[in-house]
Amino acid sequence: MVIGVEFLFGFLSTWGFGVITNVPRRTLIASGIVGALAWLVYIFADGWGANVIVANLLPGITVGLFANVESMLIKTPVNLIFVPAVISLVPGALFYKSMEQLTLGLNMLAMHGLLKTLLIAFSLGIGFIIGEVCFRILKPLIRRLIHFRFNYKK
Repeated sequence: MVIGVEFLFGFLSTWGFGVITNVPRRTLIASGIVGALAWLVYIFADGWGANVIVANLLPGITVGLFANVESMLIKTPVNLIFVPAVISLVPGALFYKSMEQLTLGLNMLAMHGLLKTLLIAFSLGIGFIIGEVCFRILKPLIRRLIHFRFNYKK
């Protein structure tokens, strides 16, 4: 039940951001699915006690890999799926709190928050790169599977 709710809210947040940023309608469902999968991976990694780097690296890999697969399936640029799918993973609230603490003179707390924000951002970025590389390696296999699936005659 909880997994379904997390998937639903991950999908809705990604879909909503796609609507706000004027992503084409035909890519909204694909980006929503990728964003929801990435959110589930984050929830599982965080729940299993992974540190902040691993808990954000794994969803980054998920977005990097599945956004490319979805873009190949619906024949659209990967950025149209990638950008909305990553929005729920961006540490915006943590960055805001760090800036607030910096303006209030709580320098050590602010530096801790900013360092954590940078670690999250770097681990997401590295995860995207790893996912992209995995997709490039698996692309011939994925292309054959897609071609076989859609061109198979019974």
